Amino acid sequence: MTEASIVVPIINEKKYILATVNNINIAFGEKNISYEIIFVDDNSTDGSVELIKKLSHQDSRIKLINHDKNEGLGSASIAGYKKAVGEIIMQIDGDLAQDVRDLILMREELRTKNIDMVIGSRYMPGGSQLGKSLIRDWGSRSMNFIASFLLSIPFKDFTHTFRIFKRTLFLDLHLNLKEKGHPGFFIELTFWAIKKNYKINEFPSSYKEREDGSAVSKIRISREIPRFLKIVFLLFFNNLKSKNK
Repeated sequence: MTEASIVVPIINEKKYILATVNNINIAFGEKNISYEIIFVDDNSTDGSVELIKKLSHQDSRIKLINHDKNEGLGSASIAGYKKAVGEIIMQIDGDLAQDVRDLILMREELRTKNIDMVIGSRYMPGGSQLGKSLIRDWGSRSMNFIASFLLSIPFKDFTHTFRIFKRTLFLDLHLNLKEKGHPGFFIELTFWAIKKNYKINEFPSSYKEREDGSAVSKIRISREIPRFLKIVFLLFFNNLKSKNK
């Protein structure tokens, strides 16, 4: 049996792929955790696909999904979740921004406290975020605050991609997940998990922005802000409707 399926959505991350795999191998090997790594590629042009294919021939735990249609991070994430066979699905960015060792700590939180989902939080006490511009930091915090206020979600960083959850949770919720972008998809995932009474905790995690700032170009802000507003208000009115029944 595979305990953990680690989903890693990527676009042109060739220079980080080997380090990502090595970091996972070391951290999970030390704890003797069975795992698979699922790279979901959104039309990379830098040789990422070829490198992952080569690594997958060397290690059967490494898998590749060619997600030919670049519809957004949410869409790529779902493609990875559907492929996962592990009892726990874990998600991490493919650019070394997050610490793989935090996944191990979040796994212990999930197992020892019988939690269904653990979200890595940059903004709760003990969490950290380095290298992000003030504008992007303010934007991320503002999105979390607005969504938290309107949707009554009691967390500080639930737009964050970095999280783990039981595969059974995804199988139960997947028909409710319509949003394809980021951060809207992760807001929707958290909202429906709460709505269906799953137990969720935040856990302090670290985040370090790329020094070259190239992550900014991969999230089209002009496209994602309208998506964010749309999904938040759709969920808000869904809440109102259910309360008035």
